[in-house]
Amino acid sequence: MLTANAGVFKMIQDKVYFRAKLKSKLDLLSQEDKAVKSNKINTSIEEIIIRSKKKEIGIFLNTDREPSIDLILKLKALSDRRFYVPIVRGNEIIFNEISHNTKFHFNKYGIREPLDLKPDQVKNIKTFFIPLVGFDSSLQRLGHGGGFYDKLISRVRRLGNQNIEFIGVAFDIQKISTVPSKAWDEKLTSVITETVIY
Repeated sequence: MLTANAGVFKMIQDKVYFRAKLKSKLDLLSQEDKAVKSNKINTSIEEIIIRSKKKEIGIFLNTDREPSIDLILKLKALSDRRFYVPIVRGNEIIFNEISHNTKFHFNKYGIREPLDLKPDQVKNIKTFFIPLVGFDSSLQRLGHGGGFYDKLISRVRRLGNQNIEFIGVAFDIQKISTVPSKAWDEKLTSVITETVIY
């Protein structure tokens, strides 16, 4: 029988295994494939935003392995929305609003961030679109291992607004049967891929 510590250690090992396996699969996708699949995801995101009527949207600026959802920033149908992106600060992420004038730089993780830092605006956001390495049908998310988004989701939920959505964004190949998880791992509201919304 596993002790509590042994159980946690096994879960960590399983997560490391799945991260490596999924990242290898993602590396096999061509840039053209990623672009085609990302366009389909952007169409679904546009429909969700229009249907929800929520104006304040948190998005991510993708790495090479992730779907690119930047296209939604250029859609006229969403011109009345306000978009916010994550910025790494210590062991957490904060969010700042961006505009067509925003200038970016790359952080230590190789992710674009606004150069002009403002105070955290996470309280303004009503819908978050969140990157991930893997997910399962119960909407459990496998992240990169830094815990940034688990902390974010937990922090936002503690603010007490139950209507805030946390929507994972992924390619179909990132779905696995079961994400190894414990009680502190935060579930998503839904997940969008190029073919399905879970």
